[in-house]
Amino acid sequence: MENKLQQLTDKLYNEGLQKGQKEAQEVLENARKQAERIIADAKAEATRIVEDATRAAAELKTNTHNEIRLAATQTMSSLRAQIEGMVVAEVVTPQVSAAWKDGEFVKSMILSAVGAFNPTVGEVKLVVPETMVSEVKSALAHKFASGVEVVTDARVKVPFRIAPADGSYYVSFTDVDFTNLIKAYIRPKVAELLFGAKDE
Repeated sequence: MENKLQQLTDKLYNEGLQKGQKEAQEVLENARKQAERIIADAKAEATRIVEDATRAAAELKTNTHNEIRLAATQTMSSLRAQIEGMVVAEVVTPQVSAAWKDGEFVKSMILSAVGAFNPTVGEVKLVVPETMVSEVKSALAHKFASGVEVVTDARVKVPFRIAPADGSYYVSFTDVDFTNLIKAYIRPKVAELLFGAKDE
């Protein structure tokens, strides 16, 4: 009886031990698999982070390069425009100002403007500086029989102004107007002289 009890005890012990060892083996195997999965996930995440960082760095480099190139282009364009403006201002403005001080030039401009209005069709009103009234009247009398009224107006601060007699509109001729007109035509030529032909 004691022998059977010992056998039963040994059998229970061995079965329990085997069962415990099996469970321990399963726990270890599960732990090993979970550890491998965690390591694989961590490696994948690390790879993704490195790839994202590499892509972000490349984008930042490209964007920075483009911004610097754009800033350089805009700076060059602005500088060229300023240089052109300075050259044109130094060349054109003094010449136009001198021309507007030339009474003969102003008289020829007035005769051309009055001729464009065709005073035989309708009356034209011409406003000139007081110092030029008699000279302009004399020049107009030689070229046009009638239809032009020459007056002065202290409020008019331009070399001359011409309008139909009904006052529906007027055209002012100033040194600033002519300077801007000439600048518009001369700028491309000045740019070509200063910086060479424009890129095609």
